[in-house]
Amino acid sequence: MRQAITSRKSNPLLTFGLLSSFIRNIDRVATYANKVDYPYLILLGEKDVIVDNAASRAWHSKTVSTVKELKLLVGSFHELSKEPNNG
Repeated sequence: MRQAITSRKSNPLLTFGLLSSFIRNIDRVATYANKVDYPYLILLGEKDVIVDNAASRAWHSKTVSTVKELKLLVGSFHELSKEPNNG
């Protein structure tokens, strides 16, 4: 029963809370990019209209991680797991 309460499908406010937190902190993400020193991978869909690819690339270039990668998936949109070319 407890799992159902914390499920995003059963509680849409969990998703809203995440979105709200992201909106409140977006300026901090950009401001402190130069503090990011951990490994990461960014996957971007070339045709994504939800995520700003230029802003993602700018953030990527400002980080100081020594192990970092940004991949652009040609022909893909936002929801990469449902793309026909995700194999």
